[in-house]
Amino acid sequence: EGGEVNLIIECKATSMSHEAKFGLSPMKARGYSDLTKAVLQIWRYTSNCRLGRTSEKVSKSCAGFVLTLDDWLVMSDPLQRKVLADAHEIRRSKEREIIEDDAIDVQFVTVRELERALTVLDELSIFEAIKRMQEDRFFGWRIDVVARSLFGEGRGSKSYPFREKIGELLPW
Repeated sequence: EGGEVNLIIECKATSMSHEAKFGLSPMKARGYSDLTKAVLQIWRYTSNCRLGRTSEKVSKSCAGFVLTLDDWLVMSDPLQRKVLADAHEIRRSKEREIIEDDAIDVQFVTVRELERALTVLDELSIFEAIKRMQEDRFFGWRIDVVARSLFGEGRGSKSYPFREKIGELLPW
């Protein structure tokens, strides 16, 4: 949009431990601190853009995604809020260059749900879904469910976008 960054994605490939999936205190399990660090990394990037350390400019509507392999925070509004609160606390106490304006909204999205959403969303509707995920009504919802709520089931599903290019993308 106007040469500005609209979405910042930080990938986390850490697998969930048994304790993280089924334990009584999942936030104490290995991996949740990595999600907090991922949020901070997104905010650090927005800060670097604002400070002119990159050639990029972040749009006012820019959002962040922590893209995960496992369903770390799916259907857990309290855990998502805890990860974000921890990131804000670290930002205020240790990351002085990251100001409040740099702390853009961040959502937690799994690869699987993003793939499902992309089969029914186009470029405009995906950004609408991302924007709406930031509303209280949709906080903590999966992006594919938000998309279905906003746009219904009526959209035709697209075929796998890389079907014809798989050999080019994965030459081995």
